[in-house]
Amino acid sequence: MEENEELTEILKRPVRIKVEKTSDLTQENLTKIFQHYFQDKNISLEILSGKQNFLGQNDQFQSDIKKWEINIIRNGEKKKLSFIAKTTTGQPFQQFNTRITRQFFTETFWYKFALPVLKKDFPEMGPLSPTWYYAYSNYEDSFRPDCCDKSCGFFCRAFHHKNEVGIILMENACDENRHTGFPSMVSIDKRNVMSLNQVTAALKTLAIFHGTWWVWLRRKKREGFTEYVDSLMNVEDIETAFMKQRKMDTWSFKSFFAKFLKECISLLKYDGGDQKLVSRLKRGI
Repeated sequence: MEENEELTEILKRPVRIKVEKTSDLTQENLTKIFQHYFQDKNISLEILSGKQNFLGQNDQFQSDIKKWEINIIRNGEKKKLSFIAKTTTGQPFQQFNTRITRQFFTETFWYKFALPVLKKDFPEMGPLSPTWYYAYSNYEDSFRPDCCDKSCGFFCRAFHHKNEVGIILMENACDENRHTGFPSMVSIDKRNVMSLNQVTAALKTLAIFHGTWWVWLRRKKREGFTEYVDSLMNVEDIETAFMKQRKMDTWSFKSFFAKFLKECISLLKYDGGDQKLVSRLKRGI
């Protein structure tokens, strides 16, 4: 009994391996990741295929997404499992752009820190997101503001900070027989107009997502403390990383978006839009 309890405690600890890109997805590393996920030290696996294209090129604008297939071997029985490996893009423009917006860190934060906490209090969150097996971002330990963040503008900070590097291994939610038991998801053709049922489902999902965050944040603020089980999932870090640090100063905002705003105003005038709205938009230029 004591040996089983000790094994369980070992498995519950975070996986301490260096997996930062797809070349790190060796059989040894994947074995450790899935042993931790399934809480079974006796699991082994074999890689069937990796780095398969999963989505269209236009669906990988800010990251690279590949499909992997493995056999999970447990008690001599093999079970096929496919997962998705999502990594930071190698495009120079996107790399520079995400030094401040940090989209990949945001997604890593969601899978690694936010989702496990939120779905405990709000079970309806479970089916909305694929299960994650492993996640890493090089901003996990350095996302908090430094002297440059507190003193410089948006573009100066972008030159100061490093490119994002990270990887997320997640469940292939399009599998017909998902091991989580949730319904299979499908990829829709984004060139076609969505049906009424699709739009309704999307809006309901967004309502659950944003409503859950809103309720959780209000609860934590009412409790009067920010720490949450020694995790990044606390009010102070959330507000700093996803609100304060992403705020763009007025000059940078106007210099970047002014030409787009002018086009919107022209279209609004041409379409006979409300004059009060046109006036308000003009004041933003």
